[in-house]
Amino acid sequence: WRQFNSSKQAQGELFFKPMVDHPVDNYFELLRSAYERNADGYFWVNFGRYTFTYDPNQADPVHVGYEFEGGDIRVVDGVVLQRQSRQISADSMMSDIDWPTTCVAKRGDFEMGGLDGMHIEHGRGDISLIVNTDSMKFVSLFLHRNLKIDSVYCNGQPVDYYRRRDFIFFGVILPQYAHRGDTLKLSVWYKGFNFTYSLPYVENPVSVLHTLTLRYPSGYNYLVPDWGKTETQGKNEVMTIESSRPYSKYLFQGFASGYDTTTLAASMGSTINILRPTHYTSVGNKLYEDASLKATNYFIDHFGAPPGAFETFIFPEGIALHMPGLVYLPWQPSIHDELGGFHLVASQAIATQWLGGAAQPASDRETWLTYAVPGYLALMALQANLGSEVFYTNMLSQRNALYTVSERGRDMPLAVGSRALPTTLNSKGVWVLHMLRWLMFDLKNHSDDQFMKFLHELIITMNSRTFTNYDFTRLAEKYCSTDLDNFFKYWLYGTGIPQYDVNYSIQAKDGQYYMNVTVHTSGVDEQFSMPVIMLVTEGGRSTFVQQPIKGSHTTFRLGPFAARPDRLYFNHFYSVLSKDNVTGL
Repeated sequence: WRQFNSSKQAQGELFFKPMVDHPVDNYFELLRSAYERNADGYFWVNFGRYTFTYDPNQADPVHVGYEFEGGDIRVVDGVVLQRQSRQISADSMMSDIDWPTTCVAKRGDFEMGGLDGMHIEHGRGDISLIVNTDSMKFVSLFLHRNLKIDSVYCNGQPVDYYRRRDFIFFGVILPQYAHRGDTLKLSVWYKGFNFTYSLPYVENPVSVLHTLTLRYPSGYNYLVPDWGKTETQGKNEVMTIESSRPYSKYLFQGFASGYDTTTLAASMGSTINILRPTHYTSVGNKLYEDASLKATNYFIDHFGAPPGAFETFIFPEGIALHMPGLVYLPWQPSIHDELGGFHLVASQAIATQWLGGAAQPASDRETWLTYAVPGYLALMALQANLGSEVFYTNMLSQRNALYTVSERGRDMPLAVGSRALPTTLNSKGVWVLHMLRWLMFDLKNHSDDQFMKFLHELIITMNSRTFTNYDFTRLAEKYCSTDLDNFFKYWLYGTGIPQYDVNYSIQAKDGQYYMNVTVHTSGVDEQFSMPVIMLVTEGGRSTFVQQPIKGSHTTFRLGPFAARPDRLYFNHFYSVLSKDNVTGL
């Protein structure tokens, strides 16, 4: 019995122990779920063979863990759509599912200090929320763990809150129930340092206008996405910033002394300001500047000036996230040369100026795009600046990481948002864009024009208005000549990686040659269908073919060819995320 209790305690800790960067505190969510069940919802936990937690007020997926054998625990994140309460059942409607709250405004008032000016001596963050559920007694908020909370008020009344030391999560217990349509104004007093984001936030990443007041000793400087009005008050200065556009998170950067500023002329009359630390020597100035300028010029030449950036500053230390005009580009990269070295680091950082802090996702389910688009843009810049070999080395590295995720049973749909693994959000999202590129590719003229037009409109759309996964799929169909419903069914809303076992033989007939090809597909269901690009070489010539591969068994004939074909290159350009085994007969 003692051993049994120990094993069950360990199993419970899997779900409930404090963990650094854990998104929520499950103890608090347990209490919340028990109090806030909908009429058609339920809650059940059993730490025996199965475990199940379901909070009807949470938007969609919930963790289901089950034990196949002793110690063999699998955790699956399924999509639970609100079929009964709101008649939402189609995958494309996931973005219509409400989160418990929606933020409508944020304001911060901070007194800054410390050697770098990034220490909040004391401050207040206000966040206004609309209630989306029928009734609410608990509110989930998030704040960097290094910001220590002093007190929390709701609509001017002090309230109890629950926070464990190593969680970014903190739960607020409302003094009375709030109901659908109510507005909650939560004021949080706190202090701390080494933060990434200075204001409280909620799960729903809808973008809102921000107002910030920074009070700091004279002599400090701050880089901010919007110009702030500065006044002198005695020995201190006060900067008031009112964002010109909505953001889901707003970042600012302390600008300490000890930097030289180098201004470089980029394409189309743009300039970039590089804040160069005099004490850093790990990356030479020429490489730092050259990689930054090449990446910037590629993006400007193909997509125009970065949206929302009045002036661009590149800085090597501080916040690890990006905003319009602010590019965090570390001076000490750890990327191998075969992956692009510092050029990859620079391309990834600068790509966020075209899709980063200004993007306006409608919900958490669109956040994969904020990882995938700048990620793939960075690889395209590498391909242009360093060649295709480094581009495909990166693609294959990310493919291998996805193999591992799939083999461990942890593959999840991109559309479940941040509940998916970071590898899925980054690498799978990049591969979705890569596959769309080859679906839009003009094989006859070897042209990327359609895909580049698609990316350009996507960047404008995501930065100028709230967007959903449905908007993304419809925009892709606008630039693609084939129906994409099946494509998105598997790659956006589904899981699994196909394995193609290919056999081909060459047949001579009437002085010409044909290639008979058989493809056995596993790892996906019978309805899976995907066009695959193939290359046939014969007599010094190359012929490209895009052939749909459907179901578990596909046969087709290629040709005729005037000379005997030398070889079939299946899945050329790695046009599909798959495992390929090709045998010629």
